[in-house]
Amino acid sequence: LEISLESIIEVTEEEEEKFRDNEKAAKEAGDDSNALEVVVDENLINAGLHVLFHMDHSVGLRKSLRVDDPSNEYGSMFDSVLMTQVVSQAWKELDSEFGADKKVDAQCSFGKGLFKGLVNELHPSQVRFLKGSMLDFTLGFGCSIVVETSAGVWENFRALYAELYVKLGVSLHSNDATQRIKMSGTVEELKAVRVKIFKQKSPMLAEETSLLMLVNMGLGMLKSYAGQALEVPQVGYPSVKQ
Repeated sequence: LEISLESIIEVTEEEEEKFRDNEKAAKEAGDDSNALEVVVDENLINAGLHVLFHMDHSVGLRKSLRVDDPSNEYGSMFDSVLMTQVVSQAWKELDSEFGADKKVDAQCSFGKGLFKGLVNELHPSQVRFLKGSMLDFTLGFGCSIVVETSAGVWENFRALYAELYVKLGVSLHSNDATQRIKMSGTVEELKAVRVKIFKQKSPMLAEETSLLMLVNMGLGMLKSYAGQALEVPQVGYPSVKQ
C-alpha cells in the first residue's frame, strides 16, 4: 500500500520575514546549510491519545504474556504466578473472597469504557510542549482485576483507575569540535494525581488512600533515577545522506 501526502502551508508576510531573518542569522553564524530541523506538534500525539480514549479497547495481561501459548517456554511460569494464592500476597482480600488456585488476569485500557459512570471528569491523556525545552503529560489509564471462578467464567475483583503527571525537560547539546550530539533531561515532577478503586460499583476509599500513598512514595524514589534514563550517550553527527 502506497500513500502519498501533500501539505500546503499558508505563511503570513510576518512569518516569511521572520523566516528570512532566521535564515540570514544562521548563515552568519556558520550553521550547516544541510542541517535538518524536525518540528513536532503536540496535537499529533494528542490526536492518537484521543483515539485511544474513545476506542474502549482493553489489553489482557495473560494474553500479552502468551500464558496459554504452548510455544511460550515461560507460559507455565507466568500462569503459576497469576494465581490467587500468589497475587493475594499483595492483596489479601483476593484469597479470602475467591480462595486459592484460581486464575487471575488484568484487563487494562487507556479508554473510558472501564470507568464510564464510575469516575467523574474522565479526560483523554494529554501531552503539552511548554516554553523552552520543557514538556509535561498527564497519563490516565485503568485496569480491571478479574478472577476465573469456573471454566471460562471471569468475575471482577477490583477496578483501578489512575492518573499520573510528569513534567520534564529534554535538551540536545552539540559539540562542533568533536561533532558529537548528546541528549540530557531532568524530571521536575513525577506523581500520581488520583487513584480510584472500585469493588463492583462501590468505591474502596481506604484502599485508594493507601495505594495513592504507596504509589507516590515509589514514584518519589524513582524520580531521582528517572533523569538518568533520559541520558543518551554521545552520537556522531549524521551525514546528509543519513
